[in-house]
This record gives sequence, structure tokens and C-alpha cells, in this order.
Amino acid sequence: MSGAKLTVLIIGATGIVFTHGSDGQSKAAAEQVDYGGVRNVLEALQGRPARIALMTAIGVTNRDGAYNRATQIHDWKRRGERLVRASGRPYTVVRPGWFDYNAADRIARVTAVALEEDQAPLARAALCRVGGRCRPSLDAIRDVENMPLAEEPAQVGDDISRRARGQADAASV
Repeated sequence: MSGAKLTVLIIGATGIVFTHGSDGQSKAAAEQVDYGGVRNVLEALQGRPARIALMTAIGVTNRDGAYNRATQIHDWKRRGERLVRASGRPYTVVRPGWFDYNAADRIARVTAVALEEDQAPLARAALCRVGGRCRPSLDAIRDVENMPLAEEPAQVGDDISRRARGQADAASV
């Protein structure tokens, strides 16, 4: 979808929930959908405030599994997470396992609550206590450090830098 169409669709949005995913059939689809969808929406927001809830997958730090080696889906989902973190927007990343392990509405409830302004800071504070640290980072607390930014595709580094610059520009206004 073109940037202009996305911009029209999200005008006035105060929250964005991502529950997208590619079909697992190709590396190109993983890049276009699992990463490109996040990148395109963040660009379409054009600096307008919006909370982000991004559902990825439980295995995004497992780069050596056969599924990821064949599809790169976990790598591209993790890169999408990094874009959200670099954006400086309030966010929640949900990494569910199997959907049928919990009540049918559990994941939907988590992403919806993440968009509630007064709930997200409380949840973040609780996670910081559990994780032992909260710091600005491209990765989540306790993520395996197996995806160095310096080794990422050039476009990914450029996208992350652009998000970080936009965050710094917004803070200086």
C-alpha cells in the first residue's frame, strides 16, 4: 500500500495494533510484510503521536532454528520490533506462543490494554522490576545479543537511524 493511502487511513489514530504476518513461504515476503508493514505505517504517521502495540513471535531471537534459516521471518519480525523501539513512541511488543494455550481473547486484550494511556506506564514499570533494568534499547530486556546492528542490511540501519533522528528532533522542539 502506498504511503499516501496509509497516511489517509491512519489520520487521527491514537493507537496502532500490528497483528500481521507473512505466509512463511519466502524471505522476500517476510521482509515486505513482517518488517515493511511496520516501517510503512511508522513513516505514514509522519511524527503524529500514536501508541504502538506490535505482536511478533516468541522465537524472534532464535536465529539458528530451521524455520528462521529458511524464511528469515524471526529476523524480520525482530527488525520490526527495533523500528518501533527506535521510534520513541510509547509501545508494547507482544511475543505470543501458541494462541490456543490461553483464553481466546487473551492476546487481543493485551494489545488493547497496551494502547490505554494510563495502563502502559504501569505495565512498563512492572516489567522493568522483573527484568532488572529498563534502558533505551533496540532489543527487549534479556534478548540474546545475536543480531548486531552493524551487521544488519543497510536499509535496516538507515530506517533505524531515521527513526532515532526523528525522535531526537521531536525531543528538541
